[in-house]
Amino acid sequence: MLPSAVAGVFPSRLRRGNFALSVDVVKRIGLFGGTFDPVHLGHVAIASAALQEGLDHLVVMPCRLSPLKIAQGDTTAPTSGDHRLHMLKLAMPDDPRIEVSRFEIDGPELSYTWQTLEYLRGRFPEDQMVLVIGEDQYQLLGKWAKIHEWARTVDFLIFSRQIPTSTENKLKDLKIQLAGSSVPTVSATAVRQALHEKKSVIGLIPVQVEQYIRDQGLYQP
Repeated sequence: MLPSAVAGVFPSRLRRGNFALSVDVVKRIGLFGGTFDPVHLGHVAIASAALQEGLDHLVVMPCRLSPLKIAQGDTTAPTSGDHRLHMLKLAMPDDPRIEVSRFEIDGPELSYTWQTLEYLRGRFPEDQMVLVIGEDQYQLLGKWAKIHEWARTVDFLIFSRQIPTSTENKLKDLKIQLAGSSVPTVSATAVRQALHEKKSVIGLIPVQVEQYIRDQGLYQP
C-alpha cells in the first residue's frame, strides 16, 4: 500500500496494477475548423499530423457559414452541412482521438470561433485549447471576431512552410507552434471546379469521399 503522504501528492486518479495513483494531467485539445467543401487530402493530412504534434484530442468542426468569407464578399452558399459532415466522417482517419462535431452546423447561421471555444471549454474545462490553422488563416487572424479577447488564451498550431509573419493581424505574444510536418497543398475550390467539369480528382480527395459525391450528385453543373 502506498504511504498516504505519497498518495496525497497526486490530485486525480491513474490506476497502476492493484493500486491507484492520482495524477492531474492537462490535455491539449485541438480545434480544426473550416468549411470543408469538400474535405480533401490536405485536410486529412493536417488532422493526422496534428495528433503527431502532441494533441491528445482533435475536434474537427465544419462551420455553417464563415463570417470571414462573407466579409470578403464570398456569398456562395456551401454544400449542405449534413453532406459536409458525412464526407468528413468518411475521410477522417479511424482514430478515437479524432472527433467530427456538428456543433457549428447545428448552431447560429454564422459560425464564430469564440463561441465554439466557449463550448469546448465547457466540455474540457481543465485542458488547453489549441487552434489548428494554416498560414493563410493566421495572416487574417486580426479580422476574426473578438480576436483580442481570446487569442492569448489558446495555443496556435500552424501548418506552414515557414515561420508565419504578418503585418495584417497585429497580434503579439501569441503562443505559436509551427508544425514540423509538411502536408499536401490542395484547394477545395479547385476540387469543386474539377468535379463540376467532370475532371479527375484522383490524389485530391479520399476515394470514399469521391464515391459519396458521385452517389449524391454533388458539385455537378
